[in-house]
Amino acid sequence: MAANRGGNFANLIDMEGRVCHRWRYDGGIVYGYLLPNGHLLFRSSAPKEGGTASFGGASAALVELDWDSNEVWSYHDPSLHHDFERLLNGNTLALCWEPLDPELVARVQGGFLGEDDDPTVMYGDVVRELTPDNQVVWEWNSWEHFNVEEELLCPLERRREWSHQNALEPDAPGRSTGQLPPD
Repeated sequence: MAANRGGNFANLIDMEGRVCHRWRYDGGIVYGYLLPNGHLLFRSSAPKEGGTASFGGASAALVELDWDSNEVWSYHDPSLHHDFERLLNGNTLALCWEPLDPELVARVQGGFLGEDDDPTVMYGDVVRELTPDNQVVWEWNSWEHFNVEEELLCPLERRREWSHQNALEPDAPGRSTGQLPPD
């Protein structure tokens, strides 16, 4: 799979390097995964402005296109970033940013403020499990699992994010991350 990073198409390329198929989407295709049904699930270009638009890896939507580039599913959220995963149960894991409580921000140590940074605003990672009709059925908040006294920001990092997750991986084949293991 090859996307033209932020362009409006993605190519399916065979082992000889030939383009076998091309999907098109006006909102931009940053990168995607080929689903077992032949559809393309991908992250769109970054939102035009606001909140996390300037953060690396930001996207405006997750989109699923059928073989003919018809949109069959989408989830629009300007806090989306980096990775996503379609689960075997049909739900989708999405990685998002969420503003942290100002009291927690005040306790986070390290990092530096950029010229335009607000010292009271910082974001943390949230993993959301979405149903096909975009209902959130499970959520994991990074800041609930970190110790503010131990998880210091590197002095070379800006104080915009307390965590910065790049990837998602379900914890077991065929199982949504939000489910408890069987007894």
